[in-house]
Amino acid sequence: LPEGIAQTWMIPSEIFISYAIDFAGPFNKSGDFNFILVIVNHLSGYVRLLLT
Repeated sequence: LPEGIAQTWMIPSEIFISYAIDFAGPFNKSGDFNFILVIVNHLSGYVRLLLT
């Protein structure tokens, strides 16, 4: 499809099947970390944040 065409996501039928993954940052360094890996489960909305 051409860029800019909005689409709806299919709703998964089971938990832990479909995820959105993205990086956030850079942030001020905390130890050896300055990015956050964000993982979201599409069905449950469960969010996991990992320092990277």
